[in-house]
Amino acid sequence: RLLEKKSPSLNQRLAAIKEIAGLKIGLRVHIGPFIPYISSLAEILEIIPKEVSEVNIELYHNKMGNFAAMLDIVESNLGKDLKEKINAVYNCEKNYRNFSDVLSAQARTLCAAYRFKIFLIVPDFNKFYSPSMNYENALI
Repeated sequence: RLLEKKSPSLNQRLAAIKEIAGLKIGLRVHIGPFIPYISSLAEILEIIPKEVSEVNIELYHNKMGNFAAMLDIVESNLGKDLKEKINAVYNCEKNYRNFSDVLSAQARTLCAAYRFKIFLIVPDFNKFYSPSMNYENALI
């Protein structure tokens, strides 16, 4: 709600997912943007309904939307330290790659505990959309 005031609540989203899955319609849930140090992969995967067979996890990219405004909202509501941690991920390619590598390792570990395929989408550093973004190869 802090970042997207008019977006449906988590409960509304989960109800829609369950309704669609209940109709036996194939469904890939998209989790994005996954924001460093705010989003929790383990918590997110835990609440995904069992009927879902595929999940996208798309790492937030600072070229998507208004990064400075997002950081201001984080600072105002969650503190300056968290703002600085998030900003550090995007300060240089090395930090961005390190964070995405840790996220990938965590996703691979968590894959074993869930019944769905996980697709991790990590935009290139400093380019939001590029040919290297892959929505088709699951981690597991």
